[in-house]
Amino acid sequence: MTLPPIRILLVDHHEMARRGLANHISTHEDMQVVGLAANGDETLELCGKTMPDVVVIDLDLAGMDSIAVTAAITRSYPGVQVIVITLFMDEIKHQEALAAGAFRYLLKGNPIDELLRAIRDAQSPQKSDHIGAN
Repeated sequence: MTLPPIRILLVDHHEMARRGLANHISTHEDMQVVGLAANGDETLELCGKTMPDVVVIDLDLAGMDSIAVTAAITRSYPGVQVIVITLFMDEIKHQEALAAGAFRYLLKGNPIDELLRAIRDAQSPQKSDHIGAN
């Protein structure tokens, strides 16, 4: 029996980053990108419309803060796992993301396989935090 693909919402204020991630993820049969958002308001709206399993969100968003968006997602959609991605390691932001309910906090400079593994891990029974920094 084949499991349904993991439904993913990608959030980044850079269109090129969103589309690049979406194109790469779409090559994996066990994953499906169900939406692309550029800001917090779009993210919350698309969460309700698309019901993703996982939200991959850039820490640096315009408008609503990513930490606040993460908290809103985990509060309103408790089954949705949030993976925060960022260019720079910031221990305070990492702790804030986890306190808001984020599943993982990963650096954008890490290999794409780390993000794919985090997405898959988010759907496994053993869920845990991982900084994802080298």
